Amino acid sequence: MSDVTQLASGTVNGADVLIELVQPTGHPAVVRIAWPTQPSLVPPSKFTAVAADLTRLIASASIRLTQIRAQR
Repeated sequence: MSDVTQLASGTVNGADVLIELVQPTGHPAVVRIAWPTQPSLVPPSKFTAVAADLTRLIASASIRLTQIRAQR
């Protein structure tokens, strides 16, 4: 059995991305990032915006993970 906590989720370039903290019983915790199953094509003119969206999502997950650690 695993305890799963959602750290962040959002849509990046039209695809859903989910970041979770997974704590399997008897094993070390891991962060699972669920990316799209197929590559996302991004025109160079929109790459900066997509990179910013990804950065915000990962930063949000990092902040949430820090809050969880502080509560323990």
